[in-house]
Amino acid sequence: MFINLFPSTIVADHFLPFMDTLKQEFLPFRHRIVLEINESVNEGRVWNHPLFIPRIRDLREEGFFIALDDVGEGTTTLRKIVEISPDFIKIDRFFSKDLSGCTKKQKVIRLLVEYCQDTSGLILEGIEREEDFLQALRLGVKVGQGFFLGKPERL
Repeated sequence: MFINLFPSTIVADHFLPFMDTLKQEFLPFRHRIVLEINESVNEGRVWNHPLFIPRIRDLREEGFFIALDDVGEGTTTLRKIVEISPDFIKIDRFFSKDLSGCTKKQKVIRLLVEYCQDTSGLILEGIEREEDFLQALRLGVKVGQGFFLGKPERL
């Protein structure tokens, strides 16, 4: 289960009680929960808050996985990827759109695939065309999201 969080939520006072409740409610599944940190540009300065990185470390020690969402679009820098060392890196849909015809995007995806081989799972968001899906596979992408792969459904 992926849970989206803003960086400001992670450093907020009410976050620790929220996580205590989450741990109690989902105790047997805790090691299958991914906390997905949103890339909102409005949240940019929070990434440097003194509690941000320590709280992420604490969450990891509690058994939660960490994902960085929309990498390449928002405030995540290569430095933050190295500092946080997320379990999953979700690449912004910009990189999947027309991937089959753009060698610059292909180079970036190839670089991230190589980086993630030993450190993180890579997820390419926004795959909407077969040719872009096939190019992503050729580049080594193993996990993707997008309308080509399946549309959201109500449960």
